[in-house]
This record gives sequence, C-alpha cells and structure tokens, in this order.
Amino acid sequence: MGDLPDSQRLTELAIPGSHDSTATIDYKFGELVIADTAKTQNLTIDEQLRVGTRFLDIRLLQEQGILETYHGIVKQEMPFSEVLESAYGFLEEFPSEVLVMSIKEEGSAIGPIEMPFAEQVEAVIAENPERWYLANATPSLGDTRGKIVLVNRFSPSDQALGGIDASNGWSDQATFSLTAEGISLRIQDEYFVRDNEAKKSAIRALIDEAAEASGPDVLFINFISGYQEREIFGQIAPTILSVSDDANPWILNLLEELETALRGIFVIDYVNESINETIVATNFSLYDLAGETSSMNIMLTATCDDTDAFHEAYLAVKSEFADWCDVSRCVFGKIDDNNLIELFFDVDPPKLQTWLAKPSTQQMFEQHNLVPTRYTFEPLNLG
Repeated sequence: MGDLPDSQRLTELAIPGSHDSTATIDYKFGELVIADTAKTQNLTIDEQLRVGTRFLDIRLLQEQGILETYHGIVKQEMPFSEVLESAYGFLEEFPSEVLVMSIKEEGSAIGPIEMPFAEQVEAVIAENPERWYLANATPSLGDTRGKIVLVNRFSPSDQALGGIDASNGWSDQATFSLTAEGISLRIQDEYFVRDNEAKKSAIRALIDEAAEASGPDVLFINFISGYQEREIFGQIAPTILSVSDDANPWILNLLEELETALRGIFVIDYVNESINETIVATNFSLYDLAGETSSMNIMLTATCDDTDAFHEAYLAVKSEFADWCDVSRCVFGKIDDNNLIELFFDVDPPKLQTWLAKPSTQQMFEQHNLVPTRYTFEPLNLG
C-alpha cells in the first residue's frame, strides 16, 4: 500500500483477506484428528502477512481469563496476544502498510473471567493505542498507515471501544447491508454451501455490485469461504475443502480475466500468494497499466531515501526483470542522493503489473520510500 496515495480510501481498494485467520488446527476426537472440519488456513499469521494478506478474521473466546483464538469449538493454540505480536511486528517493519482486523466473540467464556469480553478486548487494544484506528468512518490510507483498522463484530461495552461497527445486524447465511454513522457495509457471507455454483454466483454478484457503486462510503466484504456437509461416523460434519478447492481456482481465474474495477475485502479459506497478488494487482496504479497490452518503453523518474542503497536493491532483483522486459537494455541512472532515472525497453505491461503486485516488490519500494513517476517513450529516430 506504500505506493498508493494517502488520499485513497480503504473502501476503494481491493484487499486480500483470510477467513478464520488462525484456524490451522482441525477437530480432534481423543487423539484422532478429524481432517477438514475446522482448519481453514495452511499459513501462519506471519506467513499470511508476508504474502499480502491485509484483512484478518479473528475469532476469540475467553478461556481462564485469557483471550484465545477458536474456530467454533476448536481451540487454535494461538492466543490473541500472539496474533497482535505478529501484526504489530509487521507494521513496525512496514509502517506504510495498513491491516484490517475483524474481531468476533466465538462463544461463551470457559472458566473464571475478570471482566466481560468487550472490556478485555478494549484493555488489550489500549496497551498499544497508537497501533489502532478506532473511528466508525471511511478511513483513508493516510489516516491508517502503520495501524490496524478494527471491524467490531462484538457488542461493545459501555466504554464504547469503537471501530467500524458490525456488531448489530450481521445476517446469517445471506448477502446484506449494515449501516452505521460514517460508513455502510455490504457483505456476502453465505457460508453454508449447498451448491458451489450458487456460492460463486453470490460472490460474482457482489463483485459486480461493488464495481458499479459510486462514492467511497461503502465497505464491501465478500466471503469466498464456506463449507458443505458430509457424514462421518454417522454424524454430520463440515467439509471446508469441498468449497475452497473449487472456489479458490475459480476466483483466481475470474480475477485474472475480469475487466471491471475490483473493490472490497475478499475473505478466503487457504489464502495463498497467487490469489493475493492477483487481488492486489488491481489496485496497483503505480504505472497506470490498465488496458495496456502491447509492448512499450518506460522511463521512470523517482525519489527515494538513498539512491545508492536503492541501486543495490535494484541489482539484487534485476534478473526478475527478464520476465517483463529486455533486461539487457535496462538503464539505471543516479541524478543525486535522492533522485534517480531508469529506462526499460520492450515492456510487457500485464507481466510488469504482476511483478509490481508481488509483496516482495512492494516491500522493496516501501523500505526505500520510492516515489516514482512513469513516462512512456519511443526511441529517437536519427536517420
């Protein structure tokens, strides 16, 4: 997000997210693991953030006075404190990034507690208030860089924690709207999937609705996740992979071919770098390549913190340029300590856009505070 303008509203972006973000553990019956019953992710929170996930879906339960993450009745062995340690560490390393975190109470408390759920969440957040954006409003990137935007799915205490208010009126198994002062939400969360094609239709319908929406005051949240039912040992149990194994390749293919604007948070089971990069690429206006398909030449002028340091980073990844340009003709020029010029020939715009969307590319730009301007050009004909 470092190369997007501070004025950009979060509601205008396409944001990759994970569903039940900490759920890497399945249900156990004694020592027997019942596969594909509660697990929704292969990657840890740290790994998810590194591959571009920017929305985390956190489900908490008070257990012996500690906020633990759960998926349904299955404890995920990752306390909320560890989730925040990962989130804060990531934002410390990449301060121009923004995270969105939905917090929901996942069930009744287990054992003695010292305070109600909402108050305990508030107390934890209050330990690092500078890391949180708690307004119930349409935030801009400038307002939220280096912070976590709270989506509040639990009933707030009398202290009125704040956040984007999704605590009242979240409909079950539906596409629906929530309206609160300062922001509206439009959500598709049809999680019990009887038919995968019907689920895909609901996902596509919200994508199209978001593309046609005007104004920045609606946050679209589109759950690609879901589950079907099956019978195990005579009991009805969920199967998550029956949906994600179909929906994930489908959404990746759809987004690669989509010609309309993409907008909203996409909440995904078994999130991965490929899907994240495809979602992020739709935001990436650094080179304004939308609609460009033919080869072009690009001159880039840019400011950065230290031109020599950025040149070292440039050389370290230069071999990757071969995927999208004639690497043998690339030119890097130092103007002064904080300004540079680059030339790229025979650029393939779609492939360049894919490279720009890689988290590693964006992190390199953020680390060096690169602020570029792109120009196309034709070589001089002196004949």
